[in-house]
Amino acid sequence: MPSDSAFAPYRLAPGSMPEEGARNARLVGAGPLLTGTELALPPPLKAEAFALVEAGRASDETGACRGADGALAGSPTAPRACLVGERHRLSVAAAVRAAMEAGYAGVVFEHPDGPLVEGLLGAGFCPDCQREFQRRLSRKYGEQFQPIDFLAMARSAVAGASSALSFSTLPFGRDFWRFRHESLVRAVRAQVRAARDAARVAARPFPLCGRFAALGPSQLGAARHLDAAIFPVTLSGYPVSGRFELLRGVLHRRAVAVEPPDDAPPAAWLRLASLGGPYGIGVAGVQPGREAGAVLAGIRTLIRRVAARGGAPSVATPLTEIAVLYSAEADVWSGGRHRRAVEAAIELLAQRQLQVTVALRLSELPAGVPLVLADAAALSRPEAREVEKRKAAGAPLLGFAGPGDEAAFVKAVEALFPPWKRAVTVQTTGPLIVTVRSHDDAIDVHLATAWPERASRTRLRLPVVLVRGARKATFFMSDGTEAMLRFSRDGGAAVLVDLPTFTGYAVLTPEH
Repeated sequence: MPSDSAFAPYRLAPGSMPEEGARNARLVGAGPLLTGTELALPPPLKAEAFALVEAGRASDETGACRGADGALAGSPTAPRACLVGERHRLSVAAAVRAAMEAGYAGVVFEHPDGPLVEGLLGAGFCPDCQREFQRRLSRKYGEQFQPIDFLAMARSAVAGASSALSFSTLPFGRDFWRFRHESLVRAVRAQVRAARDAARVAARPFPLCGRFAALGPSQLGAARHLDAAIFPVTLSGYPVSGRFELLRGVLHRRAVAVEPPDDAPPAAWLRLASLGGPYGIGVAGVQPGREAGAVLAGIRTLIRRVAARGGAPSVATPLTEIAVLYSAEADVWSGGRHRRAVEAAIELLAQRQLQVTVALRLSELPAGVPLVLADAAALSRPEAREVEKRKAAGAPLLGFAGPGDEAAFVKAVEALFPPWKRAVTVQTTGPLIVTVRSHDDAIDVHLATAWPERASRTRLRLPVVLVRGARKATFFMSDGTEAMLRFSRDGGAAVLVDLPTFTGYAVLTPEH
């Protein structure tokens, strides 16, 4: 995906004409247009649109997976595909080639994680899956391993269970659940490889995007093989900034968008778009128009303006004061509890304008950077060893147990980072997200409010070394206005700047 674009995929509303959808997408600054290949698009539109390719739904029973009850995974009208067998993989590859030959700009793999979201027993019991699972068990346990009837074992476990069955109570359950997760990543990797090969033969760029049905460790792992990803998002029950920082940290340099429910009100779209700006996270779906559409267009115009200078959050370097470890292994075995704790910890840090990055590999994290372990009881052994090494070297470690531990965590954070030790301090009237990113010889300070909240009487304090001796800055706002501001000295080590009142997304760029 081009780094100068605001990734905001536009899905056509049911019954809409492609030309009308393309016109509306331009009005709200969205793109690319997502369409099914059954629609007849004029060649100019097709050259800008992404084709939707079913990656998690089987075209017929021969490519479908089955649940432990023997029925088709999913539903008879929408069976889930087998992620292991070749039939579905070949049909996806054929659909991608057909879209490429038809002149589409790229493809979107639709819900490749569909079989996984069926749960532990909802898929993975077709003959192809069971053969592959048996092969992996034999490879893991060696020659002494005798083939088992895992389907019969699962049914027996279900019949004898007094409550919901989990991988911890199912015989070979951990092996099976790992197999299911790894099957998604392997399937997407194989589909991407086939598409890349076809693009090389055609000698043209052909971006690949995934539109996932859920967010989890395997979805994130699969998305790392793609150029772009779209994840569903609810309107409550999760910390927005924490989710966005996690997505950006895990999917660095990739285009990312979240998709709210189809019935989301315009205000929810504006809130997501504003808070996504500092992280380079777009909003996808059937998008609102009129007044809300004009605001969305303004946010996306500012995103493109920053990206055109090389400052897109997906490629710029974040300032790091503190890191939060995200472990895909812990995410799998905690049922997502670790990931939710990571998001909550990031949100608490962002509320204090601390500059946070997500650490995936501790070996790549600078030695002196404080590290947060959020509900990290299920870390892998290599990760636990790396944590012990950092602890032995004297690196600060902060623990966060998750919901209910906020007060203790905040107290520890504020003891480690009193206001005078923070890179950014803010005086303002309401909650404000501030992230600092550098590119080439420049820096950008990204700011966002949760729409429709306003930031007024806002004063930023920034280190002199951060602004690199600049005496003034340009303040760009998503309503299209901009202002030239002067820095004033606050002692010898910091500068102060007073910001105009704004709502939504804004960027402060020091000028030399």
